[in-house]
Amino acid sequence: MLTYNATDRILYQAVETGRLVRRLPRRQGGQELRTLYVTPKIADGLDGKDEQFKYFPFLPMENLISIYCAGHAVQVSLTGDSSKKPDFERLSGLDNVWALCARKPRFWQTRILGRFLSKGVFVGLAMYERRWLGGRKQYNKFAEAIPEKWASIFGNVSVLNASTPDDYFSGVVIDVDDIEK
Repeated sequence: MLTYNATDRILYQAVETGRLVRRLPRRQGGQELRTLYVTPKIADGLDGKDEQFKYFPFLPMENLISIYCAGHAVQVSLTGDSSKKPDFERLSGLDNVWALCARKPRFWQTRILGRFLSKGVFVGLAMYERRWLGGRKQYNKFAEAIPEKWASIFGNVSVLNASTPDDYFSGVVIDVDDIEK
């Protein structure tokens, strides 16, 4: 008996119409426990095909993508506590907007802002150099555009809204909110 998975159908349509691209890790090996979809603009940026990011060092982001997709340990903050330097940070005060954070090298940090469609399925909708985002107020101004970008791809499809990191991530997850400073 075949099982109908609505998430698979939604993603298939988004990929077939060119609104999303599945981002495979540069270094593949073994089973992928999580998947990442990005806009074509983000894919071009990561591949060095976008003038805005032409000379940007993306090795740290590509490593993080590989770790995420493989289901290896990622550090997560549901409270948006960037002081603990999580790999994934749910931004506070916003409607389930997340930042995938490549924090090295220090002066070339990268953020991919997006949302989770389902457990282990992250959709990146915008990519920025961290210093372009500025302080928290300016950062949130950019992040506020993510729900509209989501709607332009998925219409009224709901984002994953969960209460624990394990509800968002397959594989190994470290909840940095539970770690004392």
